[in-house]
Amino acid sequence: MPRTTGQGGQRPRASISKNLVELMGGHVTVESAPQQGANFRFTLPFSEHIAHTGQLQALESGNTDERRDLCVVKILLVEDDHSSQLYIEELLNDDCYHMVTASGAKEALEKAESNRYDIILMDIRLPDGNGLDVVKKIRETNRKVCIIAQTAYAMRADAENAITAGCNDYIAKPINKDVLLKKIWMHLNKEASHTKD
Repeated sequence: MPRTTGQGGQRPRASISKNLVELMGGHVTVESAPQQGANFRFTLPFSEHIAHTGQLQALESGNTDERRDLCVVKILLVEDDHSSQLYIEELLNDDCYHMVTASGAKEALEKAESNRYDIILMDIRLPDGNGLDVVKKIRETNRKVCIIAQTAYAMRADAENAITAGCNDYIAKPINKDVLLKKIWMHLNKEASHTKD
Protein backbone atom coordinates (compact mmCIF):
# COMPACT_ATOMS: atom_id res chain seq x y z
CA MET A 1 0.00 0.00 0.00
CA PRO A 2 1.47 3.38 -0.95
CA ARG A 3 2.56 5.70 1.81
CA THR A 4 3.06 9.38 1.07
CA THR A 5 5.46 11.34 3.24
CA GLY A 6 6.66 14.90 3.46
CA GLN A 7 10.16 16.07 2.74
CA GLY A 8 13.40 15.62 4.65
CA GLY A 9 12.39 14.36 8.07
CA GLN A 10 11.12 10.99 6.90
CA ARG A 11 14.40 9.83 5.36
CA PRO A 12 15.82 8.04 8.45
CA ARG A 13 12.49 6.27 9.00
CA ALA A 14 12.31 5.28 5.34
CA SER A 15 15.83 3.88 5.51
CA ILE A 16 14.93 1.73 8.53
CA SER A 17 11.80 0.45 6.77
CA LYS A 18 13.81 -0.38 3.64
CA ASN A 19 16.31 -2.40 5.69
CA LEU A 20 13.54 -4.35 7.44
CA VAL A 21 11.78 -5.17 4.16
CA GLU A 22 15.04 -6.37 2.58
CA LEU A 23 15.82 -8.54 5.62
CA MET A 24 12.50 -10.29 4.99
CA GLY A 25 13.36 -10.95 1.34
CA GLY A 26 11.33 -8.11 -0.17
CA HIS A 27 12.12 -4.88 -1.95
CA VAL A 28 11.07 -1.23 -1.83
CA THR A 29 10.38 1.16 -4.71
CA VAL A 30 10.10 4.94 -4.42
CA GLU A 31 8.40 7.50 -6.66
CA SER A 32 9.08 11.15 -5.84
CA ALA A 33 8.62 14.61 -7.32
CA PRO A 34 9.91 17.99 -6.10
CA GLN A 35 7.57 19.69 -3.60
CA GLN A 36 5.15 16.73 -3.79
CA GLY A 37 6.58 14.21 -1.33
CA ALA A 38 7.18 10.57 -2.17
CA ASN A 39 5.26 7.32 -2.63
CA PHE A 40 6.82 4.19 -1.13
CA ARG A 41 5.74 0.70 -2.17
CA PHE A 42 7.06 -2.62 -0.93
CA THR A 43 6.57 -6.30 -1.72
CA LEU A 44 7.20 -9.29 0.53
CA PRO A 45 7.23 -13.05 -0.15
CA PHE A 46 3.89 -14.61 0.79
CA SER A 47 4.25 -17.56 3.16
CA GLU A 48 2.24 -20.69 2.42
CA HIS A 49 1.87 -21.07 6.20
CA ILE A 50 -1.13 -18.71 6.03
CA ALA A 51 -2.37 -19.67 2.57
CA HIS A 52 -5.27 -21.88 3.65
CA THR A 53 -8.77 -20.44 3.56
CA GLY A 54 -9.45 -20.87 7.26
CA GLN A 55 -6.23 -19.10 8.18
CA LEU A 56 -6.94 -16.22 5.83
CA GLN A 57 -10.39 -15.86 7.37
CA ALA A 58 -8.79 -15.68 10.80
CA LEU A 59 -6.45 -12.95 9.61
CA GLU A 60 -9.39 -10.98 8.25
CA SER A 61 -11.41 -11.42 11.44
CA GLY A 62 -11.18 -9.26 14.53
CA ASN A 63 -9.85 -12.12 16.68
CA THR A 64 -6.60 -10.73 18.09
CA ASP A 65 -5.44 -14.07 19.53
CA GLU A 66 -5.88 -15.89 16.21
CA ARG A 67 -4.13 -13.11 14.31
CA ARG A 68 -1.20 -13.20 16.74
CA ASP A 69 -0.87 -17.00 16.50
CA LEU A 70 -0.71 -16.81 12.70
CA CYS A 71 1.60 -13.83 12.31
CA VAL A 72 4.10 -14.13 15.15
CA VAL A 73 7.44 -15.89 14.74
CA LYS A 74 7.72 -18.26 17.70
CA ILE A 75 11.26 -18.57 19.02
CA LEU A 76 12.75 -20.85 21.67
CA LEU A 77 15.88 -19.24 23.10
CA VAL A 78 18.13 -21.76 24.84
CA GLU A 79 20.63 -19.74 26.88
CA ASP A 80 21.88 -20.24 30.44
CA ASP A 81 23.38 -16.76 30.89
CA HIS A 82 20.68 -14.37 32.12
CA SER A 83 22.34 -11.24 30.71
CA SER A 84 22.62 -12.93 27.30
CA GLN A 85 18.93 -13.86 27.49
CA LEU A 86 18.02 -10.23 28.16
CA TYR A 87 20.30 -9.04 25.35
CA ILE A 88 18.71 -11.29 22.72
CA GLU A 89 15.21 -10.51 23.99
CA GLU A 90 16.03 -6.84 23.51
CA LEU A 91 17.33 -7.50 19.97
CA LEU A 92 14.03 -9.16 19.09
CA ASN A 93 11.81 -6.79 21.06
CA ASP A 94 9.09 -6.55 18.45
CA ASP A 95 5.45 -7.64 18.15
CA CYS A 96 6.56 -9.90 15.30
CA TYR A 97 8.36 -12.25 17.71
CA HIS A 98 7.14 -14.34 20.63
CA MET A 99 10.07 -15.70 22.64
CA VAL A 100 10.22 -18.50 25.19
CA THR A 101 13.45 -19.12 27.12
CA ALA A 102 15.11 -22.25 28.48
CA SER A 103 18.21 -22.16 30.70
CA GLY A 104 19.40 -25.75 30.37
CA ALA A 105 19.45 -28.86 28.20
CA LYS A 106 16.63 -30.70 29.99
CA GLU A 107 14.32 -27.67 29.99
CA ALA A 108 15.10 -26.98 26.33
CA LEU A 109 14.22 -30.52 25.26
CA GLU A 110 10.98 -30.50 27.26
CA LYS A 111 9.86 -27.20 25.72
CA ALA A 112 10.91 -28.20 22.20
CA GLU A 113 8.92 -31.43 22.45
CA SER A 114 5.79 -29.90 23.96
CA ASN A 115 5.43 -26.79 21.77
CA ARG A 116 5.80 -25.75 18.14
CA TYR A 117 8.49 -23.19 17.32
CA ASP A 118 9.58 -21.59 14.08
CA ILE A 119 13.14 -20.94 15.29
CA ILE A 120 15.31 -22.41 18.05
CA LEU A 121 18.38 -20.40 19.08
CA MET A 122 20.55 -23.04 20.76
CA ASP A 123 23.50 -22.27 23.01
CA ILE A 124 26.08 -25.01 22.52
CA ARG A 125 27.46 -25.05 26.07
CA LEU A 126 24.84 -25.51 28.79
CA PRO A 127 25.26 -26.19 32.53
CA ASP A 128 23.54 -29.59 32.43
CA GLY A 129 24.61 -30.84 29.01
CA ASN A 130 25.73 -30.14 25.48
CA GLY A 131 23.39 -28.09 23.33
CA LEU A 132 24.27 -30.17 20.27
CA ASP A 133 23.10 -33.33 22.04
CA VAL A 134 19.77 -31.57 22.56
CA VAL A 135 19.69 -30.74 18.84
CA LYS A 136 20.21 -34.42 17.95
CA LYS A 137 17.32 -35.46 20.20
CA ILE A 138 15.04 -32.79 18.75
CA ARG A 139 15.88 -33.97 15.23
CA GLU A 140 14.71 -37.49 16.09
CA THR A 141 11.12 -36.23 16.04
CA ASN A 142 11.25 -32.81 14.39
CA ARG A 143 13.07 -32.32 11.09
CA LYS A 144 11.35 -29.07 10.15
CA VAL A 145 12.11 -26.55 12.90
CA CYS A 146 14.98 -24.20 12.09
CA ILE A 147 17.77 -24.47 14.68
CA ILE A 148 20.51 -21.83 14.83
CA ALA A 149 23.45 -22.68 17.08
CA GLN A 150 25.03 -19.89 19.12
CA THR A 151 28.30 -20.01 20.99
CA ALA A 152 30.89 -17.67 22.45
CA TYR A 153 33.59 -19.63 20.68
CA ALA A 154 33.76 -18.50 17.04
CA MET A 155 35.68 -21.53 15.85
CA ARG A 156 35.31 -23.35 12.55
CA ALA A 157 35.02 -26.68 14.37
CA ASP A 158 32.00 -25.40 16.31
CA ALA A 159 30.24 -24.43 13.10
CA GLU A 160 30.96 -27.80 11.49
CA ASN A 161 29.84 -29.71 14.60
CA ALA A 162 26.63 -27.67 14.76
CA ILE A 163 25.69 -28.46 11.16
CA THR A 164 26.59 -32.14 11.62
CA ALA A 165 24.38 -32.33 14.72
CA GLY A 166 21.40 -31.06 12.74
CA CYS A 167 21.49 -27.28 13.05
CA ASN A 168 20.44 -25.24 10.03
CA ASP A 169 22.87 -22.43 10.75
CA TYR A 170 25.38 -20.98 13.18
CA ILE A 171 25.94 -17.57 14.76
CA ALA A 172 28.83 -16.45 16.96
CA LYS A 173 28.57 -14.34 20.10
CA PRO A 174 28.43 -11.43 20.63
CA ILE A 175 25.38 -11.63 18.40
CA ASN A 176 24.89 -8.87 15.85
CA LYS A 177 21.24 -7.87 15.43
CA ASP A 178 21.38 -7.45 11.64
CA VAL A 179 23.10 -10.81 11.19
CA LEU A 180 20.59 -12.55 13.46
CA LEU A 181 17.55 -11.04 11.73
CA LYS A 182 18.95 -11.88 8.31
CA LYS A 183 19.47 -15.52 9.30
CA ILE A 184 16.02 -15.82 10.88
CA TRP A 185 14.16 -14.47 7.85
CA MET A 186 16.36 -16.30 5.36
CA HIS A 187 15.41 -19.63 6.94
CA LEU A 188 11.75 -18.71 7.34
CA ASN A 189 11.61 -17.85 3.63
CA LYS A 190 13.35 -21.14 2.77
CA GLU A 191 10.74 -23.04 4.77
CA ALA A 192 7.94 -21.16 3.01
CA SER A 193 9.46 -22.03 -0.38
CA HIS A 194 9.77 -25.72 0.54
CA THR A 195 6.16 -25.80 1.71
CA LYS A 196 5.05 -24.26 -1.59
CA ASP A 197 7.04 -26.79 -3.63
